[in-house]
Amino acid sequence: HQREGGLPVADYRENWTVDDWKVELDEAIYQIHEYISIDNRMSKEYYPGIFLMPREMHTIEAVVIHPGINATSLASVMGFSKGMLSKLIRELERRGMVTAYKKKGNLKEVHYRATPLGRRIYESHVQFHKMPGNGVEVYEHFYALPNEQKLAIIDFLYQYGDMYKSFAEREREGTLFPCVPVEE
Repeated sequence: HQREGGLPVADYRENWTVDDWKVELDEAIYQIHEYISIDNRMSKEYYPGIFLMPREMHTIEAVVIHPGINATSLASVMGFSKGMLSKLIRELERRGMVTAYKKKGNLKEVHYRATPLGRRIYESHVQFHKMPGNGVEVYEHFYALPNEQKLAIIDFLYQYGDMYKSFAEREREGTLFPCVPVEE
């Protein structure tokens, strides 16, 4: 693996400071965010003749993986507001991909399940990601890591996300710390 500029990884990271590592980490995450942002704005043909936005596909995926999931849990899993989820689910229902239902004894709580079409779309999506060039290599590299390393990576990513969630909440509240002047 070589970094831009041609230096092998081992050569240019050997004498890094904590600040160098932070900059590299932030740049890698910003790059991931940028490409995900671009990808999330593009409709894709996940099943012959059926185009979906990634958020729609991943909502179907969550409903397939968590059959009978309720609205509150689904909104939490997806990171959506209940209003956004409601709008998205209505569209997926209209297109015959998921169904909403209420359980006997609790007519207030809404649950979701995938339709046969929704399950076929999900399976097509799974098969897509198993094809070379569609992410399988990255996941295989991750799966080959010892469980301890996988857990450390996942835990770190959640912590990083929580840090930015906290920044956003404090920014909205007007309590994010002000800039601190630095003497020259």
